[in-house]
Amino acid sequence: PYEALLNERNISVTYSVMDANELSLNANKYDAIIANHMLYHVKNRDACLQNIAKALKPNGTLFCSTVGDAHMRELHKLVTDFDARIEMPSAHFTVAFRLENATQQLEKHFSVIERHDHENDLIVDDANVIYDYIDSYPGNAHFILSQRGDDLREMLQSKLEKEGAIFIHKATGIFICRK
Repeated sequence: PYEALLNERNISVTYSVMDANELSLNANKYDAIIANHMLYHVKNRDACLQNIAKALKPNGTLFCSTVGDAHMRELHKLVTDFDARIEMPSAHFTVAFRLENATQQLEKHFSVIERHDHENDLIVDDANVIYDYIDSYPGNAHFILSQRGDDLREMLQSKLEKEGAIFIHKATGIFICRK
């Protein structure tokens, strides 16, 4: 169904799976490039952004999303209060490209940068949902919860009984960049 609509409007979509650390794109080829929640993983982000800027047509646009410093802070505190040994890698690996420092990196390659923050906070009233999310953390969370999972469930249930729900702020946004 979408293919017919795209064809009718003379819109072509191409995509490639590439390593952003070794990005090599043809110059002046793309109308838009999308980088959703991934630029914080790129080791040589400056070279990647330079390559993206060169690959965009003169009126082309980079759309890139990321998180901010306060992203899920309440959940991170809850986990740390429960057991500080639980690793939360996502709280650390996103530091390289966040809402607070992305503009400085983008402005080296783009003259127009718009930031749009998303309002998408969570209000969670199910202890199992939070437990399952914490259990899915990369690292040692699953191992620790295999030993102390009942304690976490108890803590979450007690918090829900007192507060009715757990509020989790999500600091997320998108940058719209043009040369």
